[in-house]
Amino acid sequence: MLTHAQIDCAGVDNGLAMEDDCGDCQSAYVYNFITHSVTFVGTESEAVLGPNDVLVLPNDPGNPYWNQACSSVPGCTDVTACNFNYLATEDDGTCGLVDDCEECQVPYCYNPVTHEVTYVSASDCGSVWIGSESLNSPMNPYWNATCTDCAGVANGLAMEDD
Repeated sequence: MLTHAQIDCAGVDNGLAMEDDCGDCQSAYVYNFITHSVTFVGTESEAVLGPNDVLVLPNDPGNPYWNQACSSVPGCTDVTACNFNYLATEDDGTCGLVDDCEECQVPYCYNPVTHEVTYVSASDCGSVWIGSESLNSPMNPYWNATCTDCAGVANGLAMEDD
């Protein structure tokens, strides 16, 4: 009787790799839960397990690689922004600017009826969006709000003489 080898998404005969919901080919791996080392394997016979190892199949519920590319992480993707998020994969419009007082000012949602300010993404704002393009506007009460003069007066005019 002839048996036909199944070829997995990685091109391995009788391999353990599977395609996740994102269309990415995910391999099985041996995980050492003491050293946290990961060794990817193509077949079950390649998986040599020690006393501190476990074989993690591609679609195991605890596999962090499975469907990893499917979810986006909203945040600031601009590396020059004061609140850059290196984990963000989707720019949500919340990139901030540094004001003259060296404070990071981030965009916000303003409700003109209640005067409530919420820090959400632009798409989640149901009122007036104060985005990065208007943060430094003279109409923004938060821009330079922490600046004090030499007498400690907010936005004061006192200056030190020579």
